[in-house]
Amino acid sequence: MSKSIGASLTPALDQINQIRGAQDYMSKRDALQQSIGALNLLGQQIQSAKSQADAARMALKQPDDLKAVYNQVYDNIVTVPTHALMPAIPTTTSFIQDLVHIGDFLQAQGNQVSFNNNGVQFRTDQQATQYNAMILNLVAKQQDLLKAQQTIR
Repeated sequence: MSKSIGASLTPALDQINQIRGAQDYMSKRDALQQSIGALNLLGQQIQSAKSQADAARMALKQPDDLKAVYNQVYDNIVTVPTHALMPAIPTTTSFIQDLVHIGDFLQAQGNQVSFNNNGVQFRTDQQATQYNAMILNLVAKQQDLLKAQQTIR
């Protein structure tokens, strides 16, 4: 499971953390888009691994005293991490989708947008209002993303 996380969730979070200015939404867009697919696959891999582990656990024939100890260890190694990690995947995916959407929006503006000092300037109030709404939505989701990051690090 840690290999799967290292190949998908950790790089996705690293991509997010590399966004420093408005132009980064466009320059990181493709890598972020790819990470969405990797995150979706991660969720499937975790569920599959948990199902396999659960099936193997049920098949074990153990004395009752050993079973109690094994169940505690199993919960610490399999159940608790899985339950902590699974909510982080859709939270991160949703945040990344919003980042990609902002990148798409900025790219669609073409020469109607200019970048300076990690900021962005639009030619119309409508463009600025739309962009600001997307950024406010992102800020609202940021706390959930930070909680998700804490569960995996």
